[in-house]
Amino acid sequence: MRYYTTNIDQLSLEPERLEVRGKDIRRLIGKIGVVQMFGLVVDGTVLDGAQVVALDSLLIEARLSLGVNHPAFRAVILAKRAGVPPHRAIMAGLAIGFEDIVERFSSKGAEYRFSPELIEGAVYFGVLARLLEIAVHGLETEPVSASTFLQAILAGLQPNSVCVSTKDLKALEAVLVSVQAGFGPFIPSSSLPRYAAVAKASTGLCLLTGLVGAEITLAFGCEKIMDILSEVARTPNFDIDARIMEQRRLNACLPGFGHLLFERDPRVVRLRDYFSEIGFAPPALECFDRLCHAIKEHFGLNPFIDALSAAVFADLSLPIESVSTLLLCMRSSSMIAHAIEARQRSTPTRSDARKAILTAIRSRKAEGDLLSW
Repeated sequence: MRYYTTNIDQLSLEPERLEVRGKDIRRLIGKIGVVQMFGLVVDGTVLDGAQVVALDSLLIEARLSLGVNHPAFRAVILAKRAGVPPHRAIMAGLAIGFEDIVERFSSKGAEYRFSPELIEGAVYFGVLARLLEIAVHGLETEPVSASTFLQAILAGLQPNSVCVSTKDLKALEAVLVSVQAGFGPFIPSSSLPRYAAVAKASTGLCLLTGLVGAEITLAFGCEKIMDILSEVARTPNFDIDARIMEQRRLNACLPGFGHLLFERDPRVVRLRDYFSEIGFAPPALECFDRLCHAIKEHFGLNPFIDALSAAVFADLSLPIESVSTLLLCMRSSSMIAHAIEARQRSTPTRSDARKAILTAIRSRKAEGDLLSW
């Protein structure tokens, strides 16, 4: 049973909460950024100011390290040209791998003064951001430079992001923090990387299995809600109730509403409070509130994080095809952490178990007690 315990994250239904390294995620949203959350999830420590700056620099450098002639880059480009959706194009890059980049950064471990596991995880996290922008835009160009990793993510997806306000950046960061971890080792995006790590797979292949596991439950709710929000914004007197009634006639609710586990997603509750604190109230959020009211009235369901994320991404004009994959890339924090933890615990492999069984049988044979055993 030891395999199924974790120090990384877990959920509780009564009360409804998500914990990351023993901390309520509601106390983390709006308090720490994407980089600090990554350090907490993967390394289990709350980084101080200087460490956050160093890790941010490492992530930026890792993102810039994937050149246009790298095989992983070419694999994503080919997948994009073949019409593969972004999350699967990223899988193509991970399948090819970029262990050469990981080794290059690992050799500079003393320079960064982080654990080898955190450095390796940061390289994958940083390169994933680069793979995402390639998978979305398919441009064979060098990445846009940025002063922080969050701005680098945004610049890669939305080249016109230089005019983004501080409150918009804060809202985006809070959303990305909220999806980095929280559901423990039992969901496919966490359990499959653990299995792969126990089987001695590289961190890249562990991530690949995590993305495959996440795709199993991916409903692309964020894209569908963004579609509706953009339709509401450009159509005067848009009848949301009529749209919802049509959904009800088809006996189908919109993705992004009615969480499988929570009556009210604790992340959404905290994010709405945080948005009020920073004064984040764009038109897309007002449209989102109208949609929530209609779905609550007709279906009795509350939104979860995918739906609320759509309002923030719509405000930033992110490409619709990128948003669910962006959430998956952020969730890679927990995939990396679970792979590292499973590897460190040295859970016996199948061959190890076979050796143990054969040893026990031989021992029983020697005692002449095999049949009774």
